Amino acid sequence: DLHSFPTRRSSDLLYKGFESTDVLGGVVRDGSGRITGAEVFSWNMFQQEDRQEVVIKYGNEADTGVADPITFEWEADAVCILGVMKEHPTKQGTSCPQPDGNLEYSGLFTRSFADEFGTAIQGDIAGIGAAYFIIIIYLFIMLGKRDTVHSMLAMSFGCLACVGLSYAGGMGLGALFGVKTNPLNNNIPFLILGLGVDDAFVLVSELTRHSTNNKEADVVDLIAATAKTGGASVLITSLTDALAFLVGASTALPALSAFCIYAGIAVILCFLFQMFLFLPLLAIN
Repeated sequence: DLHSFPTRRSSDLLYKGFESTDVLGGVVRDGSGRITGAEVFSWNMFQQEDRQEVVIKYGNEADTGVADPITFEWEADAVCILGVMKEHPTKQGTSCPQPDGNLEYSGLFTRSFADEFGTAIQGDIAGIGAAYFIIIIYLFIMLGKRDTVHSMLAMSFGCLACVGLSYAGGMGLGALFGVKTNPLNNNIPFLILGLGVDDAFVLVSELTRHSTNNKEADVVDLIAATAKTGGASVLITSLTDALAFLVGASTALPALSAFCIYAGIAVILCFLFQMFLFLPLLAIN
């Protein structure tokens, strides 16, 4: 009973330096006001760490970092024994027992952020992969017509080549300029893929329109007209996107600033590759 503790130090009694309501939630009291129960009990535990350069495992992934391996593994066992997680964080395939009765544990451990973000990232990987797959399949199906002559399957590969070269070039130029990379850059391929596919549809649509309106025109004139109308549309889209990213590079957050620089460079390269690679491939096609 916390109310039986004295409020001052004594040589033979336990000292209480906090109020019961500071650590208890949903307090239940009897008729005399004494605490008989509570819904939540909050407590803190501190441990001394000896951090070393080690390989840290997050679920199925591993990375090199600075940590205390003994504490890290002890906490992994603790969150499993307490039932905080359904599966052991470091022992793959080991399920964690759930507490008996109505008792439930939750807490913030040193490894909690790594465990939670690691699980979230692994869950997002499948979604991101599906998004890439859907966009690419849509490109192959919808860019041309449903026949062997006008299907434009080769042009779909050309569009993907522009996207890949834009990303690679953006990463290379960013590194050449001394901009540090970070995990946010993993989102750039998805951004460039969407932009590159959109540009390809605009250019193909404009070429189709000019071919329909000028059936006697030769390939050179058709591609020139496509560059004049479709290229202007692609330019405006790419320019606004690139400016948005490059202006965002002025943020005080280093990781976000670096991401914006890399993304802005990749957007500019995507436009250039669409004009100087995709259009010539379209002429050959």
